[in-house]
Amino acid sequence: MHISSTLNPLTRSAEDVPVLIVALDGKRKFLPRPTSFKALKRDIRSRFALEDDTGLVLSVSTLDICEGEDVELTEDVYELLASVLDVVKAAVADGSDDDAGIRTPAPTPPLHHERDEPHDEPHDNDENEAEVAEFLCTIKQESDDDEEVFAGSKYGGGDSEEEDDAPHARRALEKAFPAKKAAAKVKQEVEEKETKPLRLPKTPKQHKPKAESDEDASASTPKAKATPKAKLNRADTTSSTQSSSEASFKIYVRNAQGTRKLFKTRGSHTVQKIINSVAANLKIDAEGSSLKLYRIVEDEDDPELESRYECGLLQTMAEIGAEEFSEFVIYADGEEEED
Repeated sequence: MHISSTLNPLTRSAEDVPVLIVALDGKRKFLPRPTSFKALKRDIRSRFALEDDTGLVLSVSTLDICEGEDVELTEDVYELLASVLDVVKAAVADGSDDDAGIRTPAPTPPLHHERDEPHDEPHDNDENEAEVAEFLCTIKQESDDDEEVFAGSKYGGGDSEEEDDAPHARRALEKAFPAKKAAAKVKQEVEEKETKPLRLPKTPKQHKPKAESDEDASASTPKAKATPKAKLNRADTTSSTQSSSEASFKIYVRNAQGTRKLFKTRGSHTVQKIINSVAANLKIDAEGSSLKLYRIVEDEDDPELESRYECGLLQTMAEIGAEEFSEFVIYADGEEEED
């Protein structure tokens, strides 16, 4: 019969395939199409594990002339219909095959139901047992062959030998399994990229101004010429107050004895707050003390001329023009700076 696939209509046999399907007791099996009616019955008994003298009644219903009804298949018409037979139904008859009478075969489920309800073949069939034994022997032989690849003396030994022979083992595996060579190479490249240390660009070091020591401050501070004291007004501090009053910065403050320290402040801090903090740190009585800002004013005759301005207690650091590393001096009542 000509066979085609139900999944892919393009898959079909170009020539007649000499096989047929035999249905018996709800089971269906492919059988090679025999040339004689007696051979067909003998093959059915063998494949379905029936006794040699079991009586069989055969019928067909899939031919168009049968109109869907079961029609008995007999020996005198078998050779004429053999080439067009596809499904043959078999039923066990009462008595032996010689005196078997015609018996209506049991209804057989449609073909499409067989795919949903598969049945296992009997395990006592000699032919099936031989096929299973041959299949198991083949699997064992393949397993032994795979073990021989790794169990040879070249790849045996301890851990040190395995590390030394790793390249040889890899080449042996690539030779035995060429399809996995490309995938293994890609995996190795990915692992090398993941384990390679990340190199970050070097960031140039930023040099911060180094604070001077107390001894250097007292030695390097230029002598100030006595100048009249003047109060700062709002006009003098207009440009300074434009900067953010919350930005923190550092200032230098020294006492009358020349002890100089670095303090952190903000533009919104008042002079009184700085006096309280500095006086406590330098151990000066802050009550009545005044904070004075040193601002360097360049002069053509004396570039190191210093002008000293008195700061109001309620003025802020921004208002008096304080900025990063500005110089201040604090005096207690009755103290005077030594020139």
